[in-house]
Amino acid sequence: MSMVAGLREDPEGMWAYCPACGERILVDDDEEFDVLPSGNKEYFTYCGACGQGFYVSKDYDQYG
Repeated sequence: MSMVAGLREDPEGMWAYCPACGERILVDDDEEFDVLPSGNKEYFTYCGACGQGFYVSKDYDQYG
């Protein structure tokens, strides 16, 4: 299974914690995305600290 992380939003924008190293990553809402069956967007992003690629979505909140 691919690595996933929960997508969070606050006044600074959308962000997630990298599932590999824990770094907080900003997610650009201009990035390409897929729409999941729930209707939530799923973005693929990379961690600038460790280079790990992973998927982020509000659907994955239980994964951190």
